[in-house]
Amino acid sequence: MADTTWVLADHTGNAQTPIENASERKFTAHRNAGKQGRITLGHDDREARKLFELLRNGVPQLRYYRGMRDGSKPLRLSAYLTSIREELDEDGESKLVATFKDPFARIYGDGSGQEPGRILLAPADFVGVDQGTIAWSLIDVLNQVGTAGDTGLRQGTIEATTARDRSYVTGKNVGEAIEQLTQVVGGFDFEVLPLDPTTADGKLGEFAVYASQGSDRADLIWGYGKGTFANVRKAERNITPPINRVHMVTSDGLESIQDDGLSRGRQGEWAVSLSAPNDVVQQATLDGQAEDALRPDWVRVTTFRPDPNIGPQPFDDFWLGDTGRFKAREGAFEESFVPRVNGIVITENEGGDEDYELETEEVLDG
Repeated sequence: MADTTWVLADHTGNAQTPIENASERKFTAHRNAGKQGRITLGHDDREARKLFELLRNGVPQLRYYRGMRDGSKPLRLSAYLTSIREELDEDGESKLVATFKDPFARIYGDGSGQEPGRILLAPADFVGVDQGTIAWSLIDVLNQVGTAGDTGLRQGTIEATTARDRSYVTGKNVGEAIEQLTQVVGGFDFEVLPLDPTTADGKLGEFAVYASQGSDRADLIWGYGKGTFANVRKAERNITPPINRVHMVTSDGLESIQDDGLSRGRQGEWAVSLSAPNDVVQQATLDGQAEDALRPDWVRVTTFRPDPNIGPQPFDDFWLGDTGRFKAREGAFEESFVPRVNGIVITENEGGDEDYELETEEVLDG
């Protein structure tokens, strides 16, 4: 059982009540994305009543702390309430599910009017600017809108990577623009490091950019089946082919064709035809978008559920971006590879017991 504390805070960040009656608490984090917490309560729980009380005065917040082996208990999530889903049942099985997202996830939204994000209110152009600096500049544009526009983010370390040219039109979702910068060949990694707003001038997170997040951990070992560490309960694998020719068009009729000749020579041709994002209006930008969609090799995505009692522990033993070792032996299925941690979901039940699931990725060369 992990040592965790979940705390409901008011719109200024001041702690109001610990969350002790939730039937489920879930923490989700993915590389190059926002983090979120999800709390499931009953309508009669005092925390549910407190949540609605706080909502009358502003946007409630959530803090999640998780203990380490060394006895410390760092803050792992600082987030805003973004949605509430309720279910009522005459048999008494009613519940309330509250979702809280960190500042970047709130900027991104969910792509719908149900949970809107943040957009540029004027065009933004960058020529020969480091891509990490572009990302922070887009966030800072939102911060300059005024007190109501504050994103809750402050600038952290921005590692220098690659200079790029980018043009964004009015209405572009800032979270999407930053995500797209991470997905290009030679892109960067980022993470929002959580902050307590009561000690950080109202900020909930620090935006940090890395050339590449994480490190290789040869002692980070997962195994499934006989002859392995047998510390994984369940594993699923998806293998997807390369994309070595891309045809991309805009709604205005611009067209770009990009290909990876080396990949086509080794793998044969795997082609796609795509529509460009609505904000692409220049040929150079379109060519860059099409080139970014190329994927020269097969990609293997493996999702597995370690045994939390005997497997490596998140935060203590690994985090996003780290690479480890995975071995599986089950009948005809025998596999050994070096996975990179792309995502983690930690679920805590009413009794405080934890279960977690990892999403990892490996590029298969050749």
